[in-house]
Amino acid sequence: RVHCHQSLHLVTTMDVQQLTLTDDTDVVEIPSFADGTFSFTESHGRDEHGDWWQPLVSGRIPRHNPDNAVMIETLERGEWVVLCQDGNGMLRLCGDEQTPLSFSTEATTGEAPTDMNSTAFSFTGKLGHPSRFLSIS
Repeated sequence: RVHCHQSLHLVTTMDVQQLTLTDDTDVVEIPSFADGTFSFTESHGRDEHGDWWQPLVSGRIPRHNPDNAVMIETLERGEWVVLCQDGNGMLRLCGDEQTPLSFSTEATTGEAPTDMNSTAFSFTGKLGHPSRFLSIS
């Protein structure tokens, strides 16, 4: 299991060899709890079309409020390339322009303290390659 202690960044444009962010208007930063509710997992499978990888990036967005509601609706209406930091401190890029990830949510007041006043979110998709490791220079 992988934990994110800061935030999640999303980009919608990239070059195959190098991540290129020319306009930050397509970037959404998601606040997330630093209590271990953020995770990154990736499964691998094979079918008649060959190998596939399915990343799952999930977590909880704290506080139900109007600003978060606007951000969540924006995310729900789009497809995304996800940049996140795993529990080893490595940056991972999940998805690409040809196969972006979809975003889904579940708002709840829940039963556990981590469920209250938060929105559970996830990004997932089936890709023809594993998520990429990135280094920032």
